Amino acid sequence: EPMNTASRLASDLTGRARIRQAALHMFARRGYSRTSLRLIAQRAQVSIALIGHHFGNKQALYVSVGAWVAHTLAELASDELQVNMTMPEAGTRLVAGLRRALDAEPDLATCARRELREGGSLPGQPNLVTELHAELHRILVALGNRLSSSAEDANWWVSHVLCLALGPLVLEP
Repeated sequence: EPMNTASRLASDLTGRARIRQAALHMFARRGYSRTSLRLIAQRAQVSIALIGHHFGNKQALYVSVGAWVAHTLAELASDELQVNMTMPEAGTRLVAGLRRALDAEPDLATCARRELREGGSLPGQPNLVTELHAELHRILVALGNRLSSSAEDANWWVSHVLCLALGPLVLEP
């Protein structure tokens, strides 16, 4: 039985994971520029030096959190995919899986909303939507190879899935 979203995120209690969760919360709520390493360290109950040890600096932490969010959302969304599905079936399941993950974990939803509304990525760094697209594309291409579907089909389906799953984040108050 798949682990639910909240228990997956809470199950990793390492210092690195606590820093990542605290950074996700702070970046989602306050944005990059209004979040300091001191605030993240306080929320994670670690020293600023430990953040430096694990991530180097604030920018590297931000990039790492964005990559982790994209990977986590893709993993949660793809839980119910099966080899024998058609691309429309897989797309429908991905939309439902992304919506479930975003509904279950407010920090993931707030992070994605902030990025979509404000373009939260740093100059020269990949943004959350680009990274999520790449993660989902990789999953669908692997599934599609078994279904004799093309990478172009997977690209179209991932774009469609992201519009349907993330669109409400832009439109919600």
